[in-house]
Amino acid sequence: YELAEVVRNLAIRESEKGLSTGEKQMYTRSKKILASELMYALEMEEDDAEDHLDSIIEDAHSGRAAAAATA
Repeated sequence: YELAEVVRNLAIRESEKGLSTGEKQMYTRSKKILASELMYALEMEEDDAEDHLDSIIEDAHSGRAAAAATA
């Protein structure tokens, strides 16, 4: 679950402040590794797993933005 936390934290930081070059590389690698784990766990193709992960991240970001707007 630590990998998922890294991806989550970097996704939040990217949307709020942007990432440094090193952080972008870490974010890209972490997402790729997490997507490969999803690929095996959900029995899907790698591209589909990456799209699925991107969708989850976008949905989470949308939820955070909506919550911030109502606060």
